[in-house]
Amino acid sequence: MSLDNHNIHSFISLSSPQMGQFGDSALFHKFFPKLIKEYAYKFFYTVKGQMFSVGNYWNDFKRNFLRLKNLVLIGGPDDGVVDPWQSSHFGFIDNYEQLVPMNQQQIYQYDTFGLKSLEKLGRVHVKIMANVNHFEWHKNHTVFDKFILPFLN
Repeated sequence: MSLDNHNIHSFISLSSPQMGQFGDSALFHKFFPKLIKEYAYKFFYTVKGQMFSVGNYWNDFKRNFLRLKNLVLIGGPDDGVVDPWQSSHFGFIDNYEQLVPMNQQQIYQYDTFGLKSLEKLGRVHVKIMANVNHFEWHKNHTVFDKFILPFLN
């Protein structure tokens, strides 16, 4: 099967940093205790830094992306690991440390991999749930019943 001939119906993203990780959260400090956000990029853009998931996480092709019937983006304000939590919905922090939502991101505006097109087709489903921390998403029955099960067909 070639890369542009996938049979994936729904891609369900469970609190994943779609736009990356920002800052120096508690978890970040646990794994990188001496690294502060002002210098994090100097590490993550090295060969060693690219070995960590927060430093290297996504590369996609527009034609494949547009074949999805559903892109389900699940996240919430009490995640505690993904920072900002809106990264799970393609939001991120700008140079002034202000949140920029998905529809104002350059990747969306220029439709670089098809996110804007997919949303215009009604195939992007943004799901927000409070009171779920990062290590509980996959175990939470409400998350499964409300946000995952309807897309498993």
